[in-house]
Amino acid sequence: MFILFIVILFLIIIFIPFPVKLHIFYNNKKLNLYFFNINILNKITSNKKEFNINSANSIKQLATTIKKSRMVFKRLLKIKYKPKINIDIDIVYGLDDAAYTAILYGLINSLTHSLLIILSRLFILKKQKINIKPCFNKSYFKLEINSIIYVSFVKIIYIILSLYIDNKSLKKLRTSVNKI
Repeated sequence: MFILFIVILFLIIIFIPFPVKLHIFYNNKKLNLYFFNINILNKITSNKKEFNINSANSIKQLATTIKKSRMVFKRLLKIKYKPKINIDIDIVYGLDDAAYTAILYGLINSLTHSLLIILSRLFILKKQKINIKPCFNKSYFKLEINSIIYVSFVKIIYIILSLYIDNKSLKKLRTSVNKI
């Protein structure tokens, strides 16, 4: 009976999605990134290495990193079972000139919807809420993004395996092309 209970509990944990909370907050030229209410940027900046932008080696590393991330992004677009996401975007901004603030309102509005289109290719959007508030004749910017990603362990395993299989098949294809 105890073993049956453990098996059922294990299956529930594997197949039922759990929420992953992500909170991005930018105000007064300070960026905070919270993952499960833990500020990740403080941990990253404490382990920061020196990086020289002017060296040729760092430019090559940056180019290969961008190329690899684009390949991973393209593979993630092909994945069939995508995690679900709720997203809430709050933008409060202002410029010294009211006309520029009004023009920027239209630009920000179109950019946020373009961002949602990109996110809809990676995730299944359950709820989205966008609040854009202009402050006229005042220089100010605040961005707050709250999101909850619902993902199960089965989907995580599926995504990792599909990326791994695509990577192996891509390496085999490259070696066969190089032999020719």
